[in-house]
Amino acid sequence: MIKVNKETCMGCGICAKVCPDGFEMKGKIAIVKNANADCIEKAIEVCPVDAISMDSNANKHEQAEIATPSKKNANNYNSGRGMGQGGKGKNSGSGNGPGGVCICPSCGYHEPHQAGIPCYKNTCPKCNAVMIRA
Repeated sequence: MIKVNKETCMGCGICAKVCPDGFEMKGKIAIVKNANADCIEKAIEVCPVDAISMDSNANKHEQAEIATPSKKNANNYNSGRGMGQGGKGKNSGSGNGPGGVCICPSCGYHEPHQAGIPCYKNTCPKCNAVMIRA
């Protein structure tokens, strides 16, 4: 079962840009429109606040629903310059560090990642799509 936590979702629209067959935006909240879309797992991976989840006991071919709110929300999620030190970032893992690139999921344009600025805050200079970290 695919779930979007409406309290955590910050309305960035990255999931809908990466997986337009699976998600759509209703105001500032992502909505699952097709849980069977092939790109669902990629959208889960790129969500900057981990608002999208897939039940580990289910597969993506089951009916989607909106998750109930949790204590985590877009204003207090753990982010920033994790620098790969682990344990305190989202998913209890580490940050991606200062290196890497920001890439456009629409046209493939890429540019070096700037430390302290999340890729999803940048737009592609070629097609104006929201960039993602690669």
